[in-house]
Amino acid sequence: EGHGTGTQAGDPIEAEAIATVFTQHVDTPLYVGALKSNIGHLEGASGLAAVIKTILALEHAMIPPNHGLDRVNLAVKDEWNLAFPTGLIPWPGNGLRRASINSFGFGGTNAHAVLDDAQSYCSRHGLNASVPSTVLQSPESASRGPRSPQILVLSAFDEGGIRRQRDAYDTYFHRRVPSGPEEGWNYLSSLAYTLSERRTHFPWRSFAICNGPRALRSLEFSPTVRVNPKLQLCFVFSGHGAQW
Repeated sequence: EGHGTGTQAGDPIEAEAIATVFTQHVDTPLYVGALKSNIGHLEGASGLAAVIKTILALEHAMIPPNHGLDRVNLAVKDEWNLAFPTGLIPWPGNGLRRASINSFGFGGTNAHAVLDDAQSYCSRHGLNASVPSTVLQSPESASRGPRSPQILVLSAFDEGGIRRQRDAYDTYFHRRVPSGPEEGWNYLSSLAYTLSERRTHFPWRSFAICNGPRALRSLEFSPTVRVNPKLQLCFVFSGHGAQW
């Protein structure tokens, strides 16, 4: 993932540096992309956006294209063995997926990060993992899938409200927990969904991770914390220089 200055002089310099480091002893082309071709100059957020793009590429084993690339700068030489994809490409091979990120700062800072895919890392270290999903399942759909720990979220207007909720739920769970495994998991999934999506989010928060219906009677909630009610939103506007 290149920084991609978008200038006649800057792009060949970066391309040559990449080729010098990474393509000296390989026969296959090295794929090079730049997020600027998709979303433009981000200045203060450019490095972060490149990290997000690269992580998604590693997770999905797909190499994104460079948008709007009609021809490569003539100063980028063929012998550098670089390829600039213009279409979505499946990640070559079935083993370790590795990608690098270039990012430059206005003040002369040069940063380079090397990322490996999580699946290969977990496999090498004997760990089990899955790609996270941003979709929160409803209790009905969750009941049809594999069982997984559930997060129970508590929210209150004051700090004491969290303690009162914990005590109330503890009393309730000791009196009534569905006995059957299927009913118990459905109940737990429904409870987690309701607490997260169907309750007002107040400043004071706490949570517990529940590994199954039987664990409801021995929950360990996190320390109560107060969320900053005044969220500060910062807008970063790109400059409009010669590159535009």
